[in-house]
Amino acid sequence: MYRMDAERLDTLPSGEVDYDHLRSRLAANAARPAIINVNVGTTVKGAVDDLDRVLEILAETGYGEDRFYIHCDGALFGLMVRAPAPPPRLPGERGAREGAWRGRGCACPPVLSEAWL
Repeated sequence: MYRMDAERLDTLPSGEVDYDHLRSRLAANAARPAIINVNVGTTVKGAVDDLDRVLEILAETGYGEDRFYIHCDGALFGLMVRAPAPPPRLPGERGAREGAWRGRGCACPPVLSEAWL
């Protein structure tokens, strides 16, 4: 559809991304920019990927801020995550360029309910 190659990443039994596999795929494609989807609660297992760890792996594999794009997808927990005190930094302050929270992913409302940041 977008005429881009895609890499399917392995996951841990919890549903969270396999960070070692992410690191190996980024290293293997180091000459190309990366678009990464970080989950904030998958709809099946509720897995939450560690954005800080993803950012560390990007830095370790030589990806500068101008060579990657991170999308944070809050399908399940986007509406339910209780914010700790002090409030967490927004995804953009931590390297993510976009965040999406889909109410239908967790509450199954009869109408579309999404927010893109």
